[in-house]
Amino acid sequence: MSSARGDSEILIAGAGIAGLATALALARSGHGVTLLEKRSGVSQDGAGIQIGPNGSRILQSLGVTAKLQGKIAQPSAIRVMDGVSGRNLTRLPLGETIERRHGAPYWVLHRADLHEALLTCVETHPNVTICYDADVVAARSDDAGVTVGLSSGETIEAALLVGADGLWSTVRTRVMGAAPLVFTGKSAFRALLPAAAAPPSISLSDTTIWLRPQAHVVHYPVRGGDELAIVAIFDDQALGETWAGDADKTAITARTRHVASPLRDLLQQPDRWRQWSLYTPASAVTWTSGRIVLIGDAAHPPLPFLAQGGVMALEDAVILAALLQNASPAQLPERLQRFEAIRRPRTTRVMQASARNGQIYHQDGWKRRARDAVLAATPPHILMQRYDWLYGWTAAGELHRAGVIDL
Repeated sequence: MSSARGDSEILIAGAGIAGLATALALARSGHGVTLLEKRSGVSQDGAGIQIGPNGSRILQSLGVTAKLQGKIAQPSAIRVMDGVSGRNLTRLPLGETIERRHGAPYWVLHRADLHEALLTCVETHPNVTICYDADVVAARSDDAGVTVGLSSGETIEAALLVGADGLWSTVRTRVMGAAPLVFTGKSAFRALLPAAAAPPSISLSDTTIWLRPQAHVVHYPVRGGDELAIVAIFDDQALGETWAGDADKTAITARTRHVASPLRDLLQQPDRWRQWSLYTPASAVTWTSGRIVLIGDAAHPPLPFLAQGGVMALEDAVILAALLQNASPAQLPERLQRFEAIRRPRTTRVMQASARNGQIYHQDGWKRRARDAVLAATPPHILMQRYDWLYGWTAAGELHRAGVIDL
């Protein structure tokens, strides 16, 4: 690994969803790619992930769909419930309705299943090499390429480096010099429950959101409907700044005594909960520096209230691959700058919409009553139209709007 690479070689730091999708998109465009993963192997950590039509059409185009057979669920609707009274506020159509509208389905699945499918596609592609125990700690860009330093002391030379190493990106902080993330005062708890263990009043076919002052709960089917993914998010500084670890079940029960009985019954079922606190950038992050570029959560980590973090990484992957198509070594820095210029407006809008959703979900008092009245009075198809900008996205459309016709 200490030998120099050819001019066409691309290094990617991180073999999560962002890194794997980018490696696959670049490899399918003819690039040689080396993935540098700091862990010693594949992690099965995580819970559910929602993939809207803007993401599922990318997975279809990358040839990943066949690897997900039997692991995907397609919810028929998003049900929005009052978490205190148990009253149904609205039911937003998904299923065939959203697929007809946007030309691609809305999927829910286990994050590990998506990761495994992408990994299988990457491992079998001749243009990709994966190196484990390869922790990127430094990188230097110049006119000739990039030199990447690993924690082992080894160095690797390549044409460019893609930082796809997630929310706690080393490339963002140690290489790009970005400020540390800040705690939002919100903490999330996630669990998986066998579908057979769910209370009978809980929907196993819909994505369901329960809204309660200073908190909300989301659950939806994964593993082809065999399990239920549950996420509970609270506004509570007292929960601390734990990033990822096992959670005490009493932290859930103590905060859900005064909720609707079906929701309380559901939250009492899981034996194991994992906690992760929510962080956000203190200021805007610069994505590019010479031949180094950040993507996915390393560049633009949204809060989870729009279920778009993973999908933004998929969008980044195909746009970056399109912009690097047929690029000469001398053109790479300019192509990376174009990538940032094209993608930043959309990812900024997603981050802002995600944060706004979090405020709306957790409202109390008159704002909560006004929100519930609007949800109950507005026809569901009108509510869903407000997300056409999100789910109707295509790579071709974004490139066309940016004036990218012939590279």
